Amino acid sequence: SGAPHAVDLDYRTDVGYDLWWSSNATEFVQPWGLHVEGAVPPWLAGGQLLRTGPCLFEFGGSRMHHDFDGFACVTKWRFDRGSVTLQRRMVASELLNESRHTGRLAPHVTMLSVTPRMPMAKRVEAIHGPTDNTNICVARTGEHVYLTNDQGVATNSIDPLTLNSLGHTAVQDSGAGMFTGAHKQAQSTFGS
Repeated sequence: SGAPHAVDLDYRTDVGYDLWWSSNATEFVQPWGLHVEGAVPPWLAGGQLLRTGPCLFEFGGSRMHHDFDGFACVTKWRFDRGSVTLQRRMVASELLNESRHTGRLAPHVTMLSVTPRMPMAKRVEAIHGPTDNTNICVARTGEHVYLTNDQGVATNSIDPLTLNSLGHTAVQDSGAGMFTGAHKQAQSTFGS
């Protein structure tokens, strides 16, 4: 009848569901050509799609268990006439850089507990730790591309051509409302 039907998915047995929380920090620094079956629609030619998300859940003997906590990477698909390329880079956030420098997961606030559980002193220290793990949302304003986290106050800038991290960017409230991360919404301002 063409009517939509409910799909019964059981995340405990559904193939692939658990892959969401597996680590894959593979980077494609140079555009990598993908195999295309059929034709790339003409309206996509010359376009690109940027997405951020988690790609690394383990570091220095610790494991994070929530997708908001996994170290961020940014992925770009570029569409040209008859071809699609892929680029993928880890976001060089303060959190990742500090973790790499010390060789262990830097204390920071997480959505779920880390395994092994941090001692109380480290959990208190985490309140003041890096908050720029920007694996939730991509926002473009003019020529600038920003990645945000679930708090909406921490952002990292990236170069949209190379995906190189350009560093942490402080977002100032310009009166246009909160620069939200996890639940991005456009806000329009009407006359006074």
